[in-house]
Amino acid sequence: MLLDRLDGTIARILDEKRTLGADEVRTAVDGWLDAYVNQTYRSLKSYRDDRPDLGHLDAAESVPCALEVLFALHRRVRPDNKYLRWELERRPLGDPRWEASGLLPVLRRILADGDPPTQRALFAGIEEASRRAGHDEVLDAWGTDLELLRHR
Repeated sequence: MLLDRLDGTIARILDEKRTLGADEVRTAVDGWLDAYVNQTYRSLKSYRDDRPDLGHLDAAESVPCALEVLFALHRRVRPDNKYLRWELERRPLGDPRWEASGLLPVLRRILADGDPPTQRALFAGIEEASRRAGHDEVLDAWGTDLELLRHR
């Protein structure tokens, strides 16, 4: 923001729009995490069942969900793709895996061909971060289906 003639009021409103409250975080992470696991599971199941073209499509659909989860875990709203690199470089998400230099190549690889090992590596990091933040219930609801996402 270049000018705030209201003594910081506009800046405060903008900051509130970029961050999530405690209740919003719980709802956002739980919803997006379940959607992310669902798309990743569908993708890896298709790869397992020798349907790589369909697995690739589901992998691509998992990427927006993964980004929503990662930003919500940090009480932040996911930025538009245009600003993703800028946000990751200037306001890092705290874990080296989520730095622009690490995360963006992973996302590009998943979008390029849905590479199952790359999907599993991303899932491992998201699972760890989600469990650390107390979202075990969403993950545990998937039961043994998570083994497909963890299988190396």
